[in-house]
Amino acid sequence: MLDIFLLIGLAILQILDGMSTYEVLKSQKGVEANVLMKWLFERIGVIPTFVVTKTALMGVVIAACLLYPSIYLSGVLVLIIGGYLWVVSNNLKIGG
Repeated sequence: MLDIFLLIGLAILQILDGMSTYEVLKSQKGVEANVLMKWLFERIGVIPTFVVTKTALMGVVIAACLLYPSIYLSGVLVLIIGGYLWVVSNNLKIGG
């Protein structure tokens, strides 16, 4: 049950990350710090990159939760969520 709440939280943060990053990039108040994401943005565009990467991440995380449920996986989800909380809050500070 905990993993379901964590997955919902992660999904919400994925959406907020995409929206806030897009706004920061559009306003030109900041740049993408992730080299891989920046490279993908330049090749296929910002929105297609977000759709592909966010969907892939959620697919992998959901598969891991279904195949390997454990307290350790819940801990990893909490760490991932913490990272995305930092990213989203940073984007919002910049002006996303």
